[in-house]
Amino acid sequence: MRREVLAQGVVRVTFANGLVLKHMGTENAPGFVQIRIRMGPGGRELSPEAFVLASAAAAVLPAAGVEGRSFGALQELNAEWDWDFEASLSDAGLVVSAQSFASQTPAHMAVIMTHLITPGFDAELADSLALLAASLEQEARLNPVEAVETAFARTIWPDTAGAAADPDTYRRLDPADLRAALTPFLTTGPVELTLVGDISEDDAVLLAARSLGARPARPPLRRGPERPPLDYSAAPSHPIEVTHQGPAGRSAAHLYWARPPIGPIPEQAATMILIDLLETAVIEETRRRQGRTYSPTADLDGNLDDPHDIALYVEVTPEAARLDEVVETVRQAAAGFVAAPPSMEALEQARRPLLALIEAARRSDAYWASALANPADWDTKRTELDRLSQAVATVSYTHLTLPT
Repeated sequence: MRREVLAQGVVRVTFANGLVLKHMGTENAPGFVQIRIRMGPGGRELSPEAFVLASAAAAVLPAAGVEGRSFGALQELNAEWDWDFEASLSDAGLVVSAQSFASQTPAHMAVIMTHLITPGFDAELADSLALLAASLEQEARLNPVEAVETAFARTIWPDTAGAAADPDTYRRLDPADLRAALTPFLTTGPVELTLVGDISEDDAVLLAARSLGARPARPPLRRGPERPPLDYSAAPSHPIEVTHQGPAGRSAAHLYWARPPIGPIPEQAATMILIDLLETAVIEETRRRQGRTYSPTADLDGNLDDPHDIALYVEVTPEAARLDEVVETVRQAAAGFVAAPPSMEALEQARRPLLALIEAARRSDAYWASALANPADWDTKRTELDRLSQAVATVSYTHLTLPT
C-alpha cells in the first residue's frame, strides 16, 4: 500500500492487511539476517493475571511445538539447520526474535509463522509445564543467587513479576489457558516485521508478503487503562531474608538502590559509568583486599530506557559465615561514592570499555533490529548511540549520584 524511505537506508513498507515491514540492509554480518516480530497489546495494557498468563505463554511458545508436531518432532524434521527463535512479552507487545542464515530465512520464517498460527498448546505441554515448575523450584531452593532474586520479586511485585517466577503458577496452568492468553497477541492489534542484515529490499518485501502480509487484517485492540509502571514502593525497609537448601557454606545477597526511570541520555551515560565504578570498588574491597566473596557484580534491575523504576544493585556470594560482614562492606563502598567522588583516572578506566561497547553495538545487526522494532520514533532511536557515545565521553564525577 505504501513505501517510505527513512533515514540510514531504512525502508518502511505498509501492506493492505496492516502489516508494517521495516527493512535495513547491512554488510555487518554477511550471510545472516536478524528477524524481529512485534504484535498485539503491550504488557502494561493487561491485568496482572493476564500479564502473568501471557508472560508464561510467550516463554514456552518456542518449545511448545505446533499442532500435530511436538518440539522434538520439529527438531527431527529440521535437524540440518537452525530454526530456533525466542519470544517474550514486553511493554511494546509480544516480541519474537531470531537470527537466521540468509539462505534459510524464508524457511525459518515459515516455521515461526506456523508457531504463531497454530501453536502447540496441547496436553503434551502440561508435562513441560510441570517440569518447568520443578526446575524453578529447584533453582530457588538450591541456588542462593536465584533464591534472593526470586524472594525480592515475590515480595514487592507478588501479582506480576513475582507470580511469573513462582513455580506454583506453572503448576496451575492449563495449556488451554495459555492458548487463550496468547490469542489476543496473535490475532488483534498492530503487527510489525523487522528484517536487518544480508537481505535485499525485494527479498524482504517478498518474504513479508508470503508470511505476515498474507494473513487476514487484524481488528484493532480494545484499549483499556494501562497498569502503572513497576515501582519499588512495596519494598520493605528491612532486609528480605530467604533460606536455601544448597551447600551449607554458600550464601548470596543483593543490595538494591532504587530510583525513578532514567530519562536523558547524559543521565544514562553517567549511570553506566557508575555501575562500572561501583563494581570495581566492591571487587577491590571484598575480593582482592579481604578475600571474602567470589566475583561481585553490579548491574541494573531494569533497562536504561524503561518507563519503570529501576534499581542499581550489587550481588555478592560470600561464605555464609561472612555474609553480614560482606554486606556491610558493600554498604561502606557505596557510601564512599556519596562521601568522595572517584578520581579522574578511575573515571577514564570506566569510560574506555564503555565507548568500545557502544562502538561494537554500532556494528551489530542485532542492535539495529531491536532499535527498529522499538515503537519509538526511528529518528530518535537511530541517533541514540551517537548521543550516548558523546555523553559517555563527557561524563564527569559531578554527574555521578548514588541514591542513599
